[in-house]
Amino acid sequence: MARPKIPGHIIEKIHSWRGEGQTIDEICGELEDQVSRGTVAKYTKQYDEMPEGERRKDEPWHMGLSHPDITPEATGDLMELLRLSIALGRKFTVRQAVWACKIRSALSGESPSHLYIWSTFYERVDRTAAGANVVPDMSKLDAEIAFKVWKGGRQGWEYEQAGLTGNAPSISDLRDMKVVNHGELQSYPIMTSGLSDEAREFLRTTGGMEIDHEPWWPQAESIMTFWLRYIRSNTERWSKIGYSSPPDVDKDDWEKLGTRLAELIIEKAKRLSTHPWDQELVGGSMGISRPTSWRPLEVLESLGIANLNPLGQESGL
Repeated sequence: MARPKIPGHIIEKIHSWRGEGQTIDEICGELEDQVSRGTVAKYTKQYDEMPEGERRKDEPWHMGLSHPDITPEATGDLMELLRLSIALGRKFTVRQAVWACKIRSALSGESPSHLYIWSTFYERVDRTAAGANVVPDMSKLDAEIAFKVWKGGRQGWEYEQAGLTGNAPSISDLRDMKVVNHGELQSYPIMTSGLSDEAREFLRTTGGMEIDHEPWWPQAESIMTFWLRYIRSNTERWSKIGYSSPPDVDKDDWEKLGTRLAELIIEKAKRLSTHPWDQELVGGSMGISRPTSWRPLEVLESLGIANLNPLGQESGL
């Protein structure tokens, strides 16, 4: 009996997590037994054996790194993508920055999220092809951008008809070459994660569906995700939130926690919209107050983690 084919998006995830320095056991935990430990070991080894130059493309991008395809005029766009990556809890790699620079002019006038999504598509194909030491097939991605399929309507219809009549490039045109088909790599979510989905749901439930149109929505969405991630990292009870749903017995408590956190964040966001230099103050010795960073203290105190710093250590605050 033939072994089942490992989905391309699983291979890409293994490569990506290995590039972040995760061990085989950690990657197995992330995948929650979707594949065997032997499969994970096989593809981590495949990544480890990639040329050093390819592996270095998976390092986090920052302004101190130079690459011939990353140009100064792209800096504004790259900073937007960096912010989105931080909000999503993902690494913004040199590889993705390179592809963002290559395709940004084709997405001129579109929102930063479009550039993030499409540069991620190209990054995934590029990384998976490098790991397998094969030619990446970008032709279908190129055609989709050429026809601006994200606009739907007549653009989507035109591309669909080009494909149906054999006029648009497709993987079948290259079937005699060993290539990576981007299709399944493109099919799993990018601008979402378990925690960012939870964050949006809590904010919308608390503030109403129209909250998306508030000028402070992007910041509230990010900050809600940051604190949910912090809570997951520092509390054993909620450590699996974002990977799996809580048991029924915990759902009510999680809903109450998330709702209160959303209320506090929405309150602060509204306040900053009218008073942009508003500061939190904490009392010091001799009754003197000093500025401090805003934190959802009520929620953190209820969890017993109000005095932890981002590394989960006592901060003495």
